[in-house]
Amino acid sequence: MKLFVVDERKVPIQEPYVVRLSGWSIERYFSEAPESARWEFVRGEVIVYSPSTAEHQDLVGFFMYCFAFFARPEAMGKSSLGRQQ
Repeated sequence: MKLFVVDERKVPIQEPYVVRLSGWSIERYFSEAPESARWEFVRGEVIVYSPSTAEHQDLVGFFMYCFAFFARPEAMGKSSLGRQQ
């Protein structure tokens, strides 16, 4: 299934968006929702998120590096679970 998000003039929406599609069954979700896009099934509703931008991905990578650089030496976060102090 292809989904195109357009405004009232039928111009594609470029900025971030969230689309909610109600009335879906879990069976329909698994048979029609594409695996290559960010779709979620929540209480009979499909939630479609806009793709992330390159800038967003760069920021996520930067913050992951910052958190890992600080958290590992301080024994914080998920990687420190189960460690003996």
